[in-house]
Amino acid sequence: MSLEESLARVTKPRVRHDFTLPTGQVVGIVELTIDEEMMAAKRSGNDPMKLAWELAQESFRALDGAKLSTGDGSANRAFADLPPKARALIVTAYQNVNNPPQTELDAFLKSHSIQV
Repeated sequence: MSLEESLARVTKPRVRHDFTLPTGQVVGIVELTIDEEMMAAKRSGNDPMKLAWELAQESFRALDGAKLSTGDGSANRAFADLPPKARALIVTAYQNVNNPPQTELDAFLKSHSIQV
């Protein structure tokens, strides 16, 4: 990959998926890169429950238009300050944005073939 291609990937704007919580607050969720997934996995310390929270927090990039990041701790603080139902909704939004829907999963599994 050329330097120009690398820079274009770094500076390319990310798609943010906005969801409105029952409180009226708007949360922004992004698709994670492999590096972001790995950082979240490392922070989870191999605890599956904590991994779900870490992935959701890493994906949580905006609250009412304010940008958030795990790098500066703002996403972690905002996530912790939300009520439990809102945190559960953000985990669900992360899964909706970052995981394939059942129809894609079914089609993928149906494509299975065996080679010898």
